[in-house]
Amino acid sequence: MSELKFNQVKNVFSDTVMSSLELHCTIKDTDNSSYDIWPAETTGNNTLPECFSETILGREKLLIINDLYENSDLPCFRAHWLKSADIAIQKITVGGNIVKHYDTCLFSLTVFLNNVEQGGEFNWWDHQHNLYTVPARKNTGIFAYYDGELIQGAPHAVQPPCDQNRYTLQLFVFDKSNPDVNNVKF
Repeated sequence: MSELKFNQVKNVFSDTVMSSLELHCTIKDTDNSSYDIWPAETTGNNTLPECFSETILGREKLLIINDLYENSDLPCFRAHWLKSADIAIQKITVGGNIVKHYDTCLFSLTVFLNNVEQGGEFNWWDHQHNLYTVPARKNTGIFAYYDGELIQGAPHAVQPPCDQNRYTLQLFVFDKSNPDVNNVKF
């Protein structure tokens, strides 16, 4: 089994894709509320600040996938499984957060779409419980990939942004032939 860890890479997307994604860095009336789509553990039973999610589909999804497919700095370089990715923009509001949890997937990618000067960090813990912190810096990505294995990933969390909303692209590749193992655990 592969070592459980995340990796970081800078300049994930081209300027073209980043410009397209910047249009999503606002809260919209059509966004999904964290109160409706996240488990009660992540929202403090809907008492924590409401956060939002926007699904990316169509031409824009294809543009994103193509950029990742051609990025030789990522393990998804020329990977056919990218076409089955689920992509959304995660919008963490000031004071909002995502509690420590584990994802089970084939590949995951978080890309910061804006700089957050105070808070909003991505934290993860390795198998020896060492804490790693990645500051919210535009076009920096954090990915988890375990050589094609579908396993429970490393524990991770999002710290509350203090001075402005935190926007990220979230991409997951699940084993859609086995929906019982595609989950989040707290």
